[in-house]
Amino acid sequence: MNIKRILIAISFNLYAQDELKLVWEENFNGDKLEMDSWNHQLRDGCPNLCGWGNNELQIYTNKNHRVEDGKLIITVKKKIINTLLQG
Repeated sequence: MNIKRILIAISFNLYAQDELKLVWEENFNGDKLEMDSWNHQLRDGCPNLCGWGNNELQIYTNKNHRVEDGKLIITVKKKIINTLLQG
């Protein structure tokens, strides 16, 4: 067994023994997002961060999600928008 494997095994064992503390949890109770915990990134990031910093050709909206049975469901829709194709 080489030294790297021994160190990984020791590190994993020490980590597993530490008590983990939950710092935040979202159970999606109810029928809408808790806006104290969540926010929407809208449109395409412009003018400050057009394409969200990685040239995404996507438009974000606050109308493509729902909370149902304790789950956040995000619906993706393909839609051609002429402003994305210009310039």
